[in-house]
Formats: sequence, structure tokens, C-alpha cells
Amino acid sequence: MAMIFLAGKPLHAHDVLTVLDFASRRGHDRYDLGACADAIRNREILAGFGDRRERTSSELIAHMSEQHPDWSEQFCALRVGESLGWALEHGIVERVLGGQIWRLLETERQFEIIGGHRNERSLRVRGHVDEGEALVAAKLWKGGLGRRERARLREIAEFGPQIKVLLDAIVDRAPETKLSGRLEKFAIAGFDDVGSCQQLILDCIDAMEANEPYTTTMALKNTWATVRHMPKSTILAPADITALEGFAI
Repeated sequence: MAMIFLAGKPLHAHDVLTVLDFASRRGHDRYDLGACADAIRNREILAGFGDRRERTSSELIAHMSEQHPDWSEQFCALRVGESLGWALEHGIVERVLGGQIWRLLETERQFEIIGGHRNERSLRVRGHVDEGEALVAAKLWKGGLGRRERARLREIAEFGPQIKVLLDAIVDRAPETKLSGRLEKFAIAGFDDVGSCQQLILDCIDAMEANEPYTTTMALKNTWATVRHMPKSTILAPADITALEGFAI
């Protein structure tokens, strides 16, 4: 990777708050994120604030570092600073005077990604001043939502059957396997193993958002890879259980 310079010095020569300060200033030459840049920066800003309306610069940098552990702190600060500068220009955040504190003004996404894989681009879907632009954007966004829903249903049709097969295989082999990683979200009310949550996962398939069927399938494949060589779990038939009850102490 080419060395990055900021204010005439290598990026790593600055402390992270200085990097963020320079990167958030008007006139800073931001890194080109392509045709979807506005939507990407909008998404990163909202993710950084989470459920809070105010965050410090350090908190925003820390969040970016958690998302990208392979990035240096300075590069994370650069990315956050550039997104904050962009958000300032679009009225999405404001800087609280007298400190390294930022206030989120727009809690909903103002920009979304539309178009197919070959012509994806950002579209402002909220916050228009011009009524004509708002109408055009609403029409484009409606079409974009339709394409997104069709793509979501195709993904479910492709990966839904794989999810069922993988769940059956894991439950047959090791039903007490704990849900981990991307599967932890399916744990509920103290039930956190694949056997207990199998039906819940199956019931969730039709409502999964874009990319969720794929990531769930990959997580189940990883789980299957760890249990496939285990001996099959011994499951007693109801008649066997009844017979054994007489031996209870």
C-alpha cells in the first residue's frame, strides 16, 4: 500500500485525534469510495453512533477499529474523519463546540444504494429540498426496493434448502452444539444450541434480509465442519424412555 500523507506528514506520524480533525475539515481531499460513496459513508456514520445521538471522536474511532482490526488506528481515524466531514456537508451530523463531540442529526439513512451489480450507485432518498428531485428520487427508490426484494427472494430460494439440510445434519450428529458467531442471534430464552433452536431458524428463513441466507449457510457449514466427524448422538425412542423410567433413583 502506498504511504498516505496528511498535512505534509506521513499518516502514522499524527495522533489519531489530529488525523480525524484534519480529515473532517472542509476542503480535505477524501478517498474515492466510488459511485456508492454517499451510501457507504451514511451507513458507517449511523453504525458508529449506534443507539446514541452523541459520540466522542475517540468512540467513533474505536468502533471503526473494532470493525476493521486489520486497519491501523490512524487509518481508522482517517476513514471516520472523512465520513464525518461528508456528513457535516449533508446536514447529517454537527460538531458540538468546545470538544471532540459529534451530534447525530439524521437518524435515518439519507442515502441508499440502487441499481444492479454493474451500475450500483448512491441515491438520496430523504432530506431533499427540491420537490421535483424528491419525486424523481422516490420513483427510483421504489424501483430499487422492488429489485432488492426480488434479489432477496432469489437468495432465499437458493440457500433456504441448504440451511435445512445443514441443520438436519448437525442435529443428527451433535444437537447440543452451541450456536456461535453469526448464529448466536437465533438463541432465545436460554436455548442456545442447534437442536433446541432448529425450528426457530427454519421459521426465520422467509423473513431473512439480503445476504442473511448466505451468511447463515456459511456459518452452518463451518459448524458442520467441526462436528461431522463426531459419533452420532444417541437419541432414545419414546418406548425406551418409558422403560428406563422404572430405573430412576
